[in-house]
Formats: sequence, C-alpha cells, structure tokens
Amino acid sequence: MSHKLLSLGLLAVVAGSLLSCKKDADVSPAVCYSGRVVAYTCMDGMLIEVTSAFPIGAPATIRGASGDSLLGRNLIAVVNTSDYGRMNSVGLTLHFTAVNDPNRQHSGFTCLAADGVKGPVPRLVLSNVGTTACGPGPR
Repeated sequence: MSHKLLSLGLLAVVAGSLLSCKKDADVSPAVCYSGRVVAYTCMDGMLIEVTSAFPIGAPATIRGASGDSLLGRNLIAVVNTSDYGRMNSVGLTLHFTAVNDPNRQHSGFTCLAADGVKGPVPRLVLSNVGTTACGPGPR
C-alpha cells in the first residue's frame, strides 16, 4: 500500500512539474512587436517589457539595493543588444521583429558580476528595430 501511495505521489509531482513548465517564447518573425526598454544588464543585455497585446515574455525580478523588485510581467532579453547601440536607453519605446534562435541564447558579453534578472525570461534575437511604429511591408 505504501508503495502505491509513493508511486502516486511521485506521479503527481512529475505531472505537476510538466504542466507548469513555460514553453519557449512563441514568436513570429512576421509580427511587429512593441515594448519599452526597462533595464540593461551585462548578463542579459537590453531588457524590454513587451506590450501586453503580445504575451511573448515572462515575469522577472531584478536585484536592487533594497532587495528584489519586479522588473516586468512580459519581459524579454535581447541577445543581440550590441547591434543597437543607443537604443538600449531605459524608457525608450521600440518596435521590432524577433526570433527565438536556440543557437543564440547568450549576449556574448563577458560579465564580472552576476547582474542578470531572476525568472525564465526568453532570450530573443531582434531585427527591424526602430522607434517608429511598424508600417506595412519590410522596414
């Protein structure tokens, strides 16, 4: 009897963990997303709070002097941050297309301190980045 209970308990834990896993960001390179730059860290690069109409990000916190604080509820990290120079200014609203490339999940920066975010933030490769709203056709 105790083996059955143990087996059922283990099965419940495994099923619960599988059901609660967040899948990879479901992004489409044909969609023009928009969001506001909320932070920049060496570990994660530019961090964007994507407009709630596009739920491609994840909630994340960041460590501060007075403890952890919520950074955003629909946050993405930009793998190719170095491509966008001045556009990583906090507060700037950006419009962009994105892909989730499993082969590009690191910004390439060498960081001396672990200053990244806490949470399962998708790491996306951005393109067609600009400060004006996306229009029809390629940009």
